Amino acid sequence: MPDAHTSLTLQMLEWIQQQPRSYSEVLDAWHSTCPRLCIWEDACADGLISCDGGRGGLVTVSAKGRDMLVGTIEVTASFSTLTHRGEGIAD
Repeated sequence: MPDAHTSLTLQMLEWIQQQPRSYSEVLDAWHSTCPRLCIWEDACADGLISCDGGRGGLVTVSAKGRDMLVGTIEVTASFSTLTHRGEGIAD
């Protein structure tokens, strides 16, 4: 069973995948000042989302994020390592 961080990350990716979202819309919904609940920040750092056009652009799910949604990538609880079928992925 995924931990809370992974579950929230999947929820965010599913929400973004429904339709491209504006940067400000995503930031309003997912940005946190809590260091223990940094879903948006970790998704950016881990390459799970793409932001075309900077702060005025659209946020979409990246190829790596789509792989996570379909289950070919498992994100560890620490979010420091992405694994693919049990093996490390080079970023």
